[in-house]
Amino acid sequence: MCARQPPERQKGEKVCLIEGGGSDKSLRVRVPAGILSLYGNPRFDYGFMGIAQPHLNNRNIPVNRGKVLGGSSSINSMVYIRGAAEDFDELASLGCKGWSYADVLPVFMKLAETAFCRTRTITVSMGNSWWRINVIRTSCRECGSKQANP
Repeated sequence: MCARQPPERQKGEKVCLIEGGGSDKSLRVRVPAGILSLYGNPRFDYGFMGIAQPHLNNRNIPVNRGKVLGGSSSINSMVYIRGAAEDFDELASLGCKGWSYADVLPVFMKLAETAFCRTRTITVSMGNSWWRINVIRTSCRECGSKQANP
């Protein structure tokens, strides 16, 4: 049965949404670095596989679908990668004025400053300190972020 959209519902009708899977309260869901432990994990992902793709050497590509409250939105991620300088310079050489690395770098720096570095205080726990924590701390320090817990 499908729920009717609000204009079509009768006064007093209610809709109950039932989702499969468990809670989204796990740190694996809440912490961005946990994303790698979600894909293919039967507790969080239904583990669907696409059909063999002829143009990809007949590989079957995983189709990750969230099996937690919030569905697939709970196991999605957003990654920011700047891109290689050579790629931007090639765009400029092909006639895309304003797209050389020298042209776009100030924009990337402004985005990084606005989105992360200078607008927040970073708190990093020393418990179970991996080498990644030191990389993150160094990057944040280089961006001018303050350390909340020295």
